[in-house]
Amino acid sequence: MTRNGDAEFSDFVNWIVQALMAAEEQDITQSTAGAFTQSTLFGEEYQDMFINAIEAVGNYAEVYDRNLEAIIPRASINTINQGDTGLVYALPFGAFTIEGPGPSSGGTLDTIIQRGHLRCGITRRAVFAEFDTDGQEWRGLDVDFCKAVSAAIFSGVTSTIVYTVLPATERFVALEEGSVDLLARITTATMERDVLEPNAAAGFTFSQPNFYDGLRYEQTA
Repeated sequence: MTRNGDAEFSDFVNWIVQALMAAEEQDITQSTAGAFTQSTLFGEEYQDMFINAIEAVGNYAEVYDRNLEAIIPRASINTINQGDTGLVYALPFGAFTIEGPGPSSGGTLDTIIQRGHLRCGITRRAVFAEFDTDGQEWRGLDVDFCKAVSAAIFSGVTSTIVYTVLPATERFVALEEGSVDLLARITTATMERDVLEPNAAAGFTFSQPNFYDGLRYEQTA
């Protein structure tokens, strides 16, 4: 999830998520990431953004297997939709030959580059984001998506991330105030949060969902 008001960065984050899904669909793995198509839509300096992201964490199946499979076996709801199953969609990318203008001056991407690191808001939870005291590093599904975005921005580097653990009551305010650049945490996409989340008094932009728990919010009388 990203702040509204910077469509370029929201698009960047969403298409990294899409690239990991598309890589699985095309049977491109972490070891064969170089086979994924280049794109200059975000500027020539980002032509390898998808390759760098896949090299950093693997395709969606590899991310899922590494973090969730042992505890939450991958069921049909979280498989790539081939027209008859699953809810995980790899959307079409369109033409890869168009060259974009590069990061907008003063935009979120430009700010992250000038700062030298990406700020990810996470929630500490097993298999999604947990701190490995032995290796002194964060691990989990949400952490891998932060690493993928960092790798895309910083030419394959994944050590340029500052993780901020946010409780549910503070996550939207922290994102709106700019304490974090994006939320990579267990957060359900709802109309309220998309249009006007009450705590932050703002709406937010969601990427394509990267995990479905099978639950839905239902209106009660």
